[in-house]
Amino acid sequence: MRKAGSEGRWKINIIFLILIIFTAGFYSCSSQKENMAHTTAQNFLGALQSQDMEAMRIYYPDIDNIEVFYACDTFVIENINPLAENGYLVHASNFYMNDSRDLVIKEVILFIYPDDYNAVSVNINNNTGFYITDSYGLCSWKNYPHYLFAQNTGCINDKLILTDQQAVHRLRVAKDLLFYFSKKMHNDMENSIVVTDKTLLAKDFNSAKGCATVINNSEFTLPDLKYVIVYYDINDKKIGEDNGWVTKDMFAAGDTIKFNFETNFNKKATDATFRLDFDLELILQFVMNDDIYNGSEYMAFISKKLPDI
Repeated sequence: MRKAGSEGRWKINIIFLILIIFTAGFYSCSSQKENMAHTTAQNFLGALQSQDMEAMRIYYPDIDNIEVFYACDTFVIENINPLAENGYLVHASNFYMNDSRDLVIKEVILFIYPDDYNAVSVNINNNTGFYITDSYGLCSWKNYPHYLFAQNTGCINDKLILTDQQAVHRLRVAKDLLFYFSKKMHNDMENSIVVTDKTLLAKDFNSAKGCATVINNSEFTLPDLKYVIVYYDINDKKIGEDNGWVTKDMFAAGDTIKFNFETNFNKKATDATFRLDFDLELILQFVMNDDIYNGSEYMAFISKKLPDI
């Protein structure tokens, strides 16, 4: 008959053996997942190094959101750490030469999750079952066309630590904000720079001549100003259109200018409408002026506290 002490030690040994087997299986599974995450990072970084967008998308579905990348010559994966939800954080170093031919080392972080993670929505399968959901250190903010505007309006700043996808989102908001202020300025110009006293002096079958006055009630000085004129016949039917310069000189705030126009066509005009043609590039120059912003515009925009236009 087995003694009680021997039976107790036997049960402890069995439990200990089960724990060893379970632990070994757990770490084997964990190690396998970590290897898959490591392979995902390695394959993506290799595709990035060769600028193979199709291959990059396989491992980083949202990579197309990043329009401007830092230069990359060599990537070295430094370490990999577990995250919640079976995810992994991969740290890598990006070695490249800058324009001055100096060696630069840029930190890169990849957030990697299995395909059953609820943040991953993909239409393509890869060979690891893991996907990069976000990153840090790939997006070159300062090379975006409207970086300074984004900075001046509070969309981004050097104190913010943002992932690449967060930065891209804020830069997209900056584009919307730029469109908002451009449209607002265009509306302000239309309301403040007006055409008055338009007169058709000649209305025969060969040409239409006339004059008009433009008053600059805005606070802007324009380097030149164009107009668009549309002609109508006695039945209010459009019969022609023309354009030209009100002035090619500086049109200062508060100034008034009278200009003449003439259009040749083979129909008789009895009326005309004028529209000032404001240069979009000029409007962008005004809008991107950092003197008119205080950095709170981003929060006001996303909070819908800016006036409707």
